[in-house]
Amino acid sequence: MTHQVAIDAGGSTTDAPGNVKPLMFGYLRVRQLAPGVTPGDISAQFAAFADLEGYALAGVFVDQAHYAPAALGALIDAVKQYDARAVAVPTIHHLEVLGKQPALDKFVQRATGALVLTMTPPQTRPSRSRTGSS
Repeated sequence: MTHQVAIDAGGSTTDAPGNVKPLMFGYLRVRQLAPGVTPGDISAQFAAFADLEGYALAGVFVDQAHYAPAALGALIDAVKQYDARAVAVPTIHHLEVLGKQPALDKFVQRATGALVLTMTPPQTRPSRSRTGSS
């Protein structure tokens, strides 16, 4: 993970003005990044996206290889452990490591109960409440 915030037992954090925000984790595959873009470059974009959507970014999981997505498994565990409400990916292609989307998108949603949001292109957001059970 490249970014961390203090997380309370309820799966949320409080920002400086005292607003409670639900948690979001980010996930990306280095192989899917545009040429010249590094995971560090995109970390700030995850934080800005989370803030724009009303979430607190709890961390970003990065898979380095184009196979065996170890970070994806760790992401699912963290979402469950911290009761995060959303997972963000730069584009839907970051979830195609084990199959074509939406299969993996739906798998992550079923496994964690969290929404899966793409940072691009913009999309209509469903409710931030849980969509499934942990």
